[in-house]
Amino acid sequence: MKKDQFVNETSQYYANKNYKEIQNVIKDQDLQVSYNRSEDVIPQTRGTIRGMSVSNHFYHLAKSTKGAFQKEWVTLLSGNFSYDSSTMQVTSVSGPRITLDSANFGAAFSPYMDGILTSNSKSGAGATFSANYTMKATLGASIGDFPIGFNFNFGNHTDKWTASSMQP
Repeated sequence: MKKDQFVNETSQYYANKNYKEIQNVIKDQDLQVSYNRSEDVIPQTRGTIRGMSVSNHFYHLAKSTKGAFQKEWVTLLSGNFSYDSSTMQVTSVSGPRITLDSANFGAAFSPYMDGILTSNSKSGAGATFSANYTMKATLGASIGDFPIGFNFNFGNHTDKWTASSMQP
C-alpha cells in the first residue's frame, strides 16, 4: 500500500481517534510503518565534504510464533554518512546501530532483540542502512501453561531504508 492510500484509508479513523482501526489496517495489510530524521553534522573542513546523521523509527506489530500473544514495538535505526556537496554523491557510510526505542509488552515480559545483523551501502546520493533481528521476550511470571522464563519468539524482522544527501 502506498503512503497516499494509507493516509486516505486511515484519515477518518485518525480524526475520530480510532487508533485501534489504524492498527488493524497495519496488521491486516502487513505494512511496515516508519518515519525518519536527518541532521547535518557540523561541516567538516575538507572542502566540499559534509556529514549527515540520520535515524529512522520502525513500528512493528506481531504475534508470537505460538500465536498466544500479539505485541508492538518501535526500533530506532541510526547511522552516519558523508557526501560531496558539489556532486551530492555519498562518499562514506558508517553504522547502522539499532536499538529498541519502545516495547509495549506488559510487565510480565522482558523484550529483546536477538541475532542482530547490520549492514550499510552507498550508491550515488543514497546511503542504505539495514538491520535484521529476531524479536523475543522472556516471561517473568507464569501465564496459563507458560512457565516463568519461557522465551517467546515474535519472528524475524528487517528494518531498512535509504537516506539521501538530497534531503532538506
